[in-house]
Amino acid sequence: MLSSSPSTKVVCRHLLRSNSGRGIEIIDPGVDIPDAPLYTEYVKKASEWRVHVAFGNVIDVTRKIKDPTREVTNWQVRNHDNGFIFVRESGEPPCQSIISHSVEAVKRLGLDFGAVDVIWNQHQERAYVLEVNTAPGLDGETTLNAYTKAIKQHIKELTG
Repeated sequence: MLSSSPSTKVVCRHLLRSNSGRGIEIIDPGVDIPDAPLYTEYVKKASEWRVHVAFGNVIDVTRKIKDPTREVTNWQVRNHDNGFIFVRESGEPPCQSIISHSVEAVKRLGLDFGAVDVIWNQHQERAYVLEVNTAPGLDGETTLNAYTKAIKQHIKELTG
């Protein structure tokens, strides 16, 4: 069995098709790493963003923040169950690479659309794409309307 580096946390992903952080296990430095289909190095984050991309264009951007009505149960896996929510109008992404990486990720995967989760590490001044959601939740009218508008526009462009 492998052990993680003495100075690096490892993220094990036991489930490749899941949501809401299910199947994620964080392994502390120097601890044995369990068998899993996917591993990545844990990266600290100052902020996390969800960038909705459709047909090469950004159609919506939200920021993940601590839910002010709940206690945080896990700061490393920032999902709803652990006390986090996505909000609009909480400032602009701290760098353009959050946007450009999101558009590029959707393009490289050959997708028409996707909701890209991106973190910003201020110490490294670097954005990291965590994942691309191909079936994002469309709670609320704003994001749903943005996708509806983008799909209608794309159909219009295809049909002339």
